[in-house]
Amino acid sequence: MMYKTRLVLLGLLVSFFAKAQNSLFITGGNSISGALCQNGQVFAWGLNRQPNVKSGYTKGTLGTGDTSSQNISVPTLVPFPKGVVITQLGPISGPYFLALDSTGKVWGWGSNVQGQLGTGDSLPRLSPTPVLVKKGSAVDVAGFRDPVSGQLCRIRKVYAGNATSLALTEDGRLLSWGNNVWYFGGVDTQGLLGNGGTANEPYPVFVMDGATHQPLSNVMDMAIGDHLAMALVRTNPKNATSGTVYTWGGGMSRTLGRNAQGTDNSGVESANSNVALPARFHSATDGPSQNGYLGNIQAIAAADVAGFALDVKGNVWGWGDGGYGSVLGPNVYTTSMPIRIAIVTRVPDTPAYIYDTLALPIKTIQVGQDFVVALTSDNKLISWGNNDCSRSSVGPAASPNYGCGGNLGNGGVASYSFPTTVEYAPGESHQDVIAIGRGDLWGYYVRSDNSVWTWGDNSVGQLGIGNYVTQNRAVRLALPCSLPNPQPLASIFPKDTGFCPKATGPITLHSGFQVGDSLADFYEFTWWRETDAATPDTVIVSKGTGKHAADLSISKPGTYGVTVRYVGPTASGEYYPSSSDQAKIDSLPAASCLLVGLETASSLQDLLTVSPNPSTQNFHIETKEPLSITVFDAMGQLVETLPSISSATIGNTWPKGIYMLAIQGKRDYRTLKLYKW
Repeated sequence: MMYKTRLVLLGLLVSFFAKAQNSLFITGGNSISGALCQNGQVFAWGLNRQPNVKSGYTKGTLGTGDTSSQNISVPTLVPFPKGVVITQLGPISGPYFLALDSTGKVWGWGSNVQGQLGTGDSLPRLSPTPVLVKKGSAVDVAGFRDPVSGQLCRIRKVYAGNATSLALTEDGRLLSWGNNVWYFGGVDTQGLLGNGGTANEPYPVFVMDGATHQPLSNVMDMAIGDHLAMALVRTNPKNATSGTVYTWGGGMSRTLGRNAQGTDNSGVESANSNVALPARFHSATDGPSQNGYLGNIQAIAAADVAGFALDVKGNVWGWGDGGYGSVLGPNVYTTSMPIRIAIVTRVPDTPAYIYDTLALPIKTIQVGQDFVVALTSDNKLISWGNNDCSRSSVGPAASPNYGCGGNLGNGGVASYSFPTTVEYAPGESHQDVIAIGRGDLWGYYVRSDNSVWTWGDNSVGQLGIGNYVTQNRAVRLALPCSLPNPQPLASIFPKDTGFCPKATGPITLHSGFQVGDSLADFYEFTWWRETDAATPDTVIVSKGTGKHAADLSISKPGTYGVTVRYVGPTASGEYYPSSSDQAKIDSLPAASCLLVGLETASSLQDLLTVSPNPSTQNFHIETKEPLSITVFDAMGQLVETLPSISSATIGNTWPKGIYMLAIQGKRDYRTLKLYKW
């Protein structure tokens, strides 16, 4: 019997507020990009003209003062009024910017056709302009309007959607303004503002809780795509690190993860909703919180027509339209039922698929229009989904790569439903990535030396590299300033050592946060261990700054945790929250852990034997008939191919990790798991 298609589950960690957001300070959307520098200055580049309601297009919408150029292909300064210091440049999905200053006030510029700049009209703004609150409105009464300027204030985070804006207030309520209707295939998807209405709003309004008919409260984070908007809501007063996903907006592509009433979910729900209600499962016992809701979630993210949520165990749930680029995994087209995202690896030139239930060690994720980039715990960058770039009518037709693909950054143009590595040269990828960012069809990352790299669609200069050539591998971006120092992000590795033989240790736990020598002393690492008492408490076992403090050697099992705190200069507004993570180490592995997966080895006795040799750190294979073996790592990347072997030694040069072997015999395909630790 031919080996059947099965799935590998990905455990992904998303970089948003619930788990301290790993802010890159560079963002992109639609056809524009921007960066926030260490001195509080903002730079922008990309398409410099946007539609207006009167004369077709207006040039100068990047806010740089250049009103003659159609495109700007290098980072260019955006002047702000004197004395204004910007501390946050909000994520972008559309053709405009939102920024937050050091006093909690909001600024916007760019396209304003749907009133998304909050100025009370639909005229574009060619320089940063205050987002206003209507006097006497509920938002004003609640205290979010500056009494002198009328500007939106007391805000801690902003998000520029396609044409719908979101702002998270200091007290955990959520505001929206701009577009309330998205047209798709001639059908209206109403309700993106979540305020209970269907009309556009040129000033901020409250997102409403559909159950209480009061402003949605206890909001931890927000995200918005073309069709759906989302909030992560704290539903357990005793738990400040996770919550429940609420959605609203258009459901045509099954993007709400629920029906309009917020009751159960058939999996094919497509109604719109103009108020926030929890995403739901069909059964009252389904989901990560086992209560029918999408609870126990620590982070959320949105593509154009798909939603993503990360639960506290590291599983990612997705819903909506996954057919374009297979961003939800192979053969997943549309579903309103949240499902754990599944990725398979196909054996080249065969009908066989690698299968395993490995949770990849991912610590942060960003979502573009219909592709995903994720950062592994060992600081490598992977991607999957759609790999086709835009065909912008305003891009220079002379561009050698005009209209081609490349947003996965793997050197090709084909889409992938399984992880592929973001490269900077053929077969070469950086191993010290510390932060990632997204554009609609392009991406960014920062290395431990604070250098910035970019790849993907560049048809209007949105990569900022001085030309219009799309890049299907990462190239360095030369910013005219330094980025703020990186925000802490803790992600302990390893967490799963239970597959290895038990020993007395010691082993080393890594905090997962890596910066270069010049920055290391700006971060304090506090390691703690849970006591064995009947009522567990925690004791600090190590505390210090610098690279030596980032790791911890342990000699006994237990629950360990680390908190990474920024203690460096704050001139650029680097008032970061600390980032914490913990891991329960059930057993200490042997120093040389080489194992064959017991659950699969017994089914292969008629084909081969595999003998691990700890002293030489390799595996010897003896087959009972000529076999072809293909080896993949835990991210689905091809390691090596062994055609028609009877005897072989493998693993000499493999780094530590978990490996899958696809074994082709005369009659079928089988798989084998190998551990090297």
